[in-house]
Amino acid sequence: MKKMLREITQNHPDHPTRRWFQSRQLDLFVWMDVGGINSFQLAYDRNTSNEGVLSWEAGGVCQHSRVDDGEGLPFKNQSPMLVANGVVPIDRIIDQFQACSETLPTAMRTTLLAILSEYRKNMDVQS
Repeated sequence: MKKMLREITQNHPDHPTRRWFQSRQLDLFVWMDVGGINSFQLAYDRNTSNEGVLSWEAGGVCQHSRVDDGEGLPFKNQSPMLVANGVVPIDRIIDQFQACSETLPTAMRTTLLAILSEYRKNMDVQS
């Protein structure tokens, strides 16, 4: 049985246009307005020490980060933060997204797949 992205219904009052979807492996945050998607963050390898995030804003390109959980020292708990990271397992990310995103609204899924595919294409050009 596939683990599909399901929408988390709790929205933060400061972000009424943010939608949050979650599966076992992915967290997806999408910020929208009347024109469509403004930005998104796709977190992969959730709940592991290798969690990473692809972030995108309209008019820009995807940025890749790793999640530093702030737990490096056992006696000092810090907030998680995004830090620069080089290696992007883009094929695996796209495969996971395709496998669990069938429940997303069609236009959202199509847009996100196009952005991820463009990012992969740009990575190939730079190699």
